[in-house]
Amino acid sequence: MVDIRLADPLTTSFEVEVRDEYLLIEGEVASRNFPAGVLAVRFDGNCLELFPVASAANGGLIIKVRDSSGRCSILIGEVVRAAGADLSGVHQAFWSARSGSYLVDSRGASADRPVDVST
Repeated sequence: MVDIRLADPLTTSFEVEVRDEYLLIEGEVASRNFPAGVLAVRFDGNCLELFPVASAANGGLIIKVRDSSGRCSILIGEVVRAAGADLSGVHQAFWSARSGSYLVDSRGASADRPVDVST
């Protein structure tokens, strides 16, 4: 069982990029919102969910520093491939208090049209 941190985040939204099976995020965003250096990921074919994990001892995907600017990467290829989807591109991640995760909608959610997590 993965221990998920359900407290409200410090950042309500941020930009992510998916490239070559990796999720790319800025280092400051990663350290502020995923302080344990790991996260859990779920993808249903439309929405990628990023769950902050309380401790690396609980498992999850490791957040790696990618370059000297501090940009970070998380290998999500296996999760996305299992759904047969291509998430390549830049997306916005939005905090959902309901799910306790950041939601990245592959269909192009925005602050005006947020992700529907009712299903």
